[in-house]
Amino acid sequence: MSAQYRVSSLTAVVIALLLASSTADAKVYRWVDAKGGVHFSDVPVEGAIKVELKPETSNQILLPPAQVKAVDLTASINYQLSISSPSNEETIRDNNGNFIVTLTLAQERPRGALYQLLLDGAPYNQGQASSSFELTGVNRGSHTLQALLVTGNGQTLAQSGVITIFMHQAVYHPPRPQPRTAK
Repeated sequence: MSAQYRVSSLTAVVIALLLASSTADAKVYRWVDAKGGVHFSDVPVEGAIKVELKPETSNQILLPPAQVKAVDLTASINYQLSISSPSNEETIRDNNGNFIVTLTLAQERPRGALYQLLLDGAPYNQGQASSSFELTGVNRGSHTLQALLVTGNGQTLAQSGVITIFMHQAVYHPPRPQPRTAK
């Protein structure tokens, strides 16, 4: 018996199963040597018995269910928020102090996140889904604007740079009455 055809029992079983699953007409032979060791081969040797394999033989490996962690996708995204209009150091002329602020977010707004506008460092509103703000009654003078993108629980996802605007309100000064000169 050639050493080339001798393999350990476990290895032979694995090889036999692989051979049986890869080719339907493969033949596997089993024999016991003089020392009582069991061997398998695809080549018949003296005293070997043909092993009958079931055609539906298959191996299944059951793995435990994958552990899925809840991941906050918003934490891994670097949101970029900017104020599109008005521009920095722009003069706005409106006697009632009304103007519109428009924001731009480079990414899609996450579900539940809101835009918040700060006027002179204080919140102008509680937050809104729209990226356009209509400000009313802003007094004349210099003001700062900054925008925030916040989650429902108040976490800031992004903030714009601070810009300065100048609110100009025309003041009408009627002409002063001229003193009358005596004639």
